[in-house]
Formats: sequence, C-alpha cells, structure tokens
Amino acid sequence: MGLRPFSCFIALLFCTTSQAQSLRVTEGVSDYQVFQRDFKNTRLDITVGGTASALDGKEVEERTSTEIGASEWAKVAAVKSGHWSGKVTLGTGGPYRLEFRIEGASLAIVVEHVLVGDLWILAGQSNMEGVGDLDDVQRPSPRVNMFDQTDQWRFAQEPLHRLVDAADRVHWQRNSKKQPEKLTGEVLVNWINGRRKGAGLGLPFAVALSEATAVPIGLIPCAHGGTSMDEWSPTLRDKGSDSLYGAMYLRFQAAGGKVTGILWYQGESDANAKDAPQFRKKFEDFIAAVRRDFNDSDLPFYYVQIGRHVSKGSAEPWNLV
Repeated sequence: MGLRPFSCFIALLFCTTSQAQSLRVTEGVSDYQVFQRDFKNTRLDITVGGTASALDGKEVEERTSTEIGASEWAKVAAVKSGHWSGKVTLGTGGPYRLEFRIEGASLAIVVEHVLVGDLWILAGQSNMEGVGDLDDVQRPSPRVNMFDQTDQWRFAQEPLHRLVDAADRVHWQRNSKKQPEKLTGEVLVNWINGRRKGAGLGLPFAVALSEATAVPIGLIPCAHGGTSMDEWSPTLRDKGSDSLYGAMYLRFQAAGGKVTGILWYQGESDANAKDAPQFRKKFEDFIAAVRRDFNDSDLPFYYVQIGRHVSKGSAEPWNLV
C-alpha cells in the first residue's frame, strides 16, 4: 500500500528540512561582510563555498535580494565529496541578502547585509582609536559595516575599537606579571558597561563618504593609543599578532586582501627631542612598506597634522612631527 498524501507531505518535509540542515556556507562570505569593489568593473565575482553532508551530486542554488527585489534562483555549484564551491556576482552597493539552498528545497541558508564598496584601514594611536565621549555620537548607517577587532564582520557603530578582547595579543592589557591578558567573561562585560569614551573619526568619515559617493564603506579598525612609530615598524611584521604592523597586516588579509586606502592619525608619541628628528624618515618608510606589502604602489594614505601641544620645554619636536 502506498503512503497516504499527508504521510507523503511529512516525508517530503523531513527530506527538504534535512537537506537544509546539512547545507552550510563556510567560505567566502558572512553576515555584514564588505567586499572591496573592483574599480575597473561594475560587477564583482565572489567565490563562496561550504559543506553539504550526504548530498553528493545535488546542486546548490543561490538567490540574491535587495530592498527593491530578488533575482531568480540560479545554480552555483554541485556537491562533491560533501563540499561545494561556486561564484556569486554582485554589483557595487547593497545591502544584499544571499540565500543558498539545495535545488528545489523549500528551506534556505541566509547570509544577511552583505555590501560591496570601499574598505578603509584605521590605524595610528589614541585619536584614531577614539578618545571622544560616547555621548551624542555619529549615528550608524546601513551602508557602513566594520571588521571588528575580534575579526568578525558587523554593523559599524561607536566605539569602533575595543582592544581588551581583540583577536590580536598586541592590543591586550598587561597583567600584574606584565604579560598580555585578554579580558573575558564578567570582567569583560563590566568593562564594556563602564566604558564612557571611545568615539573617533572613523565612523563620521565613513558615513559622510558613503552619503557623498553612494558607495558602501567597510572599516577595519587597527589603532592603539599611545603607540610610537617604532611600535608600528614594518620590521615587526613577522611577529604577527604580537606586533601592531603584523596585526594590521593579518587583518588586511582576513578582510579580503584589498583596500581602498589607509587613514592614519599618529605622531604624538614621537613628539619629543629624541624621536622627532627621525619621524619623517620612519613615516615615509612605513608608507612605502604598507604599499609594498599590500601590493598597491599607489595606495592612498591620508593623514593630518597632529594637534600641537607643548606643556614644557621646546616646541621644536612638535613642529617637526
């Protein structure tokens, strides 16, 4: 005797639900990610992939939607040995909602709020990290996301920098033994709840630029207050997460390996009689190293004259920087 219609419906529902549950997007795209646009082409090919256990031979389909509508479902890859990989094409803009499903299934895996636009690295010391009061701060924009310091993409809002639980050890506070220690658990929660300062120039810049150009922006915060040019030395790149330059380079790679430019605000820590005479050479070498390591000889590098402050002694070091 064949299955009754209701039983067939239950069996089909179980099958499609199981397929959706086994399908995973693990490579190439995540919620709130910003992809660096291609200035030569209006469309960008993004390689995405994942797993789909016990579904070899099945086709993975993708559908892209925005606030004005959705595309048709299209095949992107076939499952082979429990894995799949294919390309999705997006134009500059967003936010995009990407849906992935096994061909014909009713349930889908969703990746939300993806943008294609310009990525900017924020680097330097305290004025870039953010020292402003967290009061009446820049309002966020749906077209500005950030790769936060835990190496997660998310909606960009103040404060952009949070050193105490960053993925890179160089940013952690020092404990009583002068060793870097990451804040976790209740201690971290209390620190976050008690924070009163941290607003900086990154978010106002990104919101204003996005509004002026109609291009989404992705921010990559890398700054650390009180740091000198020596601490940002490119010669420390191979120390990776234990150096400022190394940490910045790792985050550049993790965010896709392409950026539109660098915003730099630093120099106060070098405005002294000993370091100021060497500042220009160190800074020029730093810019050259970034352009070399980021494989972009014309990478835009924006910086400003630091706010002059002389508490005692000669003003010459501040003037040099």
